[in-house]
Order: sequence, then C-alpha cells, then structure tokens
Amino acid sequence: MNGDLGDKPAADEHDDRIESEITPPSVTPPPVTPPPVLHPHTDSASPMVPASLPPPKPRVWTVFLSLGIIFAAQIGVGIVIAVVLLVMGSMSGGSENALANLIERMEYPWVLAGTVVLSELAIFGVAMGAARFSRQKTVARLGLNRSALGWLTWPLLILSTLGVGTIGQILLEATLGSIGDSLAAFYQSLAEMELSQLIPMALVLSVFPGVCEEMFFRGYMQRRLLQRWHPAVAIGITSMLFAAIHLDPYQALGVFLTGVWLGIVAWRTGSIWPGVACHIVMNFLSVMGASLMVEETVDINPIWPLAWYALLLGSMIVSVILLVKAKGGEALGTVALASSDADSDFGAIGE
Repeated sequence: MNGDLGDKPAADEHDDRIESEITPPSVTPPPVTPPPVLHPHTDSASPMVPASLPPPKPRVWTVFLSLGIIFAAQIGVGIVIAVVLLVMGSMSGGSENALANLIERMEYPWVLAGTVVLSELAIFGVAMGAARFSRQKTVARLGLNRSALGWLTWPLLILSTLGVGTIGQILLEATLGSIGDSLAAFYQSLAEMELSQLIPMALVLSVFPGVCEEMFFRGYMQRRLLQRWHPAVAIGITSMLFAAIHLDPYQALGVFLTGVWLGIVAWRTGSIWPGVACHIVMNFLSVMGASLMVEETVDINPIWPLAWYALLLGSMIVSVILLVKAKGGEALGTVALASSDADSDFGAIGE
C-alpha cells in the first residue's frame, strides 16, 4: 500500500516530461512592420506620406496680385508727382496752359529720375514683402543665391545683353521708324546736360532699375512660374509683363527681347545677380550714349561698328554655350524646387 503510494509521484513526473517533450514551447511572433512607402517625388522612404498624394503645387495668383500692386503704386506715384508739379506751377503764377506745362515738366530728366526711383522702390518693397510671406528663405525665393557661372563669365553675359539690346534697337527702327517723341525729348535733355550731371543721372537710372526689377521679375515672379510651367512659358510671360511695366509702346519690343535674355540667364545660372549686372551696365551705357544718338556731328570710323557687332555676336555665341552647360537651371527645376519648398506665398491665405 505504501509502496504504491510512493511510486505514483514518480509516474506523474515521467508523464510531465513526456508531455513537455511533445508540446513545443510557445513563441511570441515578432511585430510586423509595414513596408515603407516610396514618395513619388523624392524616392525616399517616407511611411507617413502616401504615394498617391503628390505635394501641393505652388500658387501663381500671388505673383500676379503682387504685379497688380506694383501697377497701382506706379499710378499713385505718377499722380502724386503730377499734383506736386501742378501746385508748384500755380504758385509760380503759371496757371495758363497748365496741362502743357505739366507735360513739359514731366519730361525733365530729374523729374523722370525721381519718378523712376519712387517706382523702383515700390517694386523693391513688393518683392521683399511678398518673399517674406513665403516659407522659403528670402535669399532662395528671390534668387539672391550664388550664380552657377562665376563672375569671370559675367563680362560675356554683359556683352551679350548689349547685343540683344542692339537687335531690339534695329527691329524698332525697322518697324516703327523712330523711338517715339517722349523718349526722343528725354534723350535731347540728356544730351544738353553737363558730364557732372549726366553721370549721376546714369547711375540713378541704371542701379535702381537693375536691382529692383531683376529682384521682382527674374527673382520673385519667374522663379515661381518656373515651379509650375515650362521654362519657355514662364520666361515668356515674365518678359511680356516686364515690357508692359515700362508703359512705353516704343520700348516694348526691345524690353521684351532683353527680358527674355535676362530670364534665360537667371534660369540657367540659378541666380539673379548676373542679370542685375547686365541690366545695370546696359542702362548706364544707354543713358551715357544718349548724347551720341542726338548729336549728328560725331565722326566714327566705319570699321568700328563692324568690329563692335562682331564682338557682340561672338560673346552671344560663347554665352549661349556657357548657359547650356550651367547647372543652375537643373537645380532650380522645371516644376518644383522640392516638395518642402514648393509652397505657396502669403502662408495659408487662399488655402
């Protein structure tokens, strides 16, 4: 009896060992991690972004709104200057033929220079203000970054810009036959100025437009349009609006061609600084050369124009080759800079 009771626990232990050998131990399966989703624009693993949702396209209406503000500012500047001139005319006792006197005063070089300065400051303010609302840094948004072409190549780009301006001048004379009465009167006024006055005038009419207009048109406007449209469309629209802002039909063709060239330079170099240099030099030489266009007694050796045209043509050919090889346009891209930078100006307005 006692032996039976003593053998029973041993049998139970034997059965437990057999059961443990037959039954496999429980194993906890590892957690299953879902495969990463490749983003269609960056080709990088991003499990938080579904592949079916591309990044939002940047808006372009803010660019045209900014241009409308500039047009309104230009009209306001013109009205203010006209009122000031009328008041000054009435105070001096010249109430008769007030309108004719106003038009005559508006064509004075320094009055025109003051109008240009105020208008350009408005363009500068709109460009800087709009860029501040962008999620991009101001330097990148306005194209103030380093150029893909070194500054040693800029003289070639400047000569090429003068070549494009020469082509525009030739086409203007071939189509319209003149530069217009207003521009001719302005050139006549410049020709009558002393050199000590002409140089400051040339600096004012070259530096302010060169910096401010390039910052807005080739910087703020064109860079945004390049994020949405083909370069030919973006540069073409920017150049047409650039010509329209000058409010002179006689200059429209030449300004448009120059705008196209400066747009290509800014696109391929990824920066507005080469275009700023080209714009400043071209305007400066145009103002300084106004007296030569008015004076008919200047005797020039016929070989010099031919050599000058050959230099311009050669510079344009070399510049095109350099721009084709530049990497700035590839870095800027045709549709968007990057998914994080393809934002909308003015923050969340209009979303």
